[in-house]
Amino acid sequence: MAFSKISVSRDGLHYYVGLSTDVKPVATTVPPGSKFWESDTDDVYKCSGTAWVKTQEDFRRLAGERNEDSETGADYSAVAGEWDVIAMAYNGTAGARTVYAGPCLVAGFEVTTAMSAHASNLQDNSVDKYPIPASRAVGFYAFPGPIKFYTDCVWAPGSLSAGALLVWFKPLDARVDAP
Repeated sequence: MAFSKISVSRDGLHYYVGLSTDVKPVATTVPPGSKFWESDTDDVYKCSGTAWVKTQEDFRRLAGERNEDSETGADYSAVAGEWDVIAMAYNGTAGARTVYAGPCLVAGFEVTTAMSAHASNLQDNSVDKYPIPASRAVGFYAFPGPIKFYTDCVWAPGSLSAGALLVWFKPLDARVDAP
C-alpha cells in the first residue's frame, strides 16, 4: 500500500494521495464520496461505494487556488478570499454591464451615482435574480450572504436615466452547475 490517507473530514469521508500506479483502497471499505488524488496525473477519483470513478475535480481548486486555464487570471473557487470589483453605468452596452460572464458569487454593490426613479436588476442568464429598488442613494449595499449566479451576472438597468454601480463579485469554477 503505497498511497497515503491524508485526512478524514467532519463528514467522515476519506481523502487519499498516491501515484497512478498505486492500488487504490478497496472501494467497499471506504465511505462513498471519499476521494483519491493521483499526484503524478492530477486525476481525482471518487468512491461510489463499489468502485473508484474518475471525476472532473481538481484538488488544487478545492483548496482555493487559481484556475489554470483562466483567461483573466482571476478565476477562483468559492473558497478564495479575494473579491473583484467592477464599475458600470446605466448607459453602457450589455457587455459593459456584464459583471462576470460565467458562474460567480456577488457579495453586494455600491451606488456611486444616485439612481433615477426606476428599478433595475442583476440577472442570471437574462432572468431577474436580484432587484435593485428605484432611487437608490449613493452608498454600499451588502447582501446578507453572497448570491450565486450560475450562468453569468449582468446588470439590467431597465428604464434608468442615471446611476452607476461598483459590484463586488468572485468567479466560481466554470463547472459549477445550477441545482
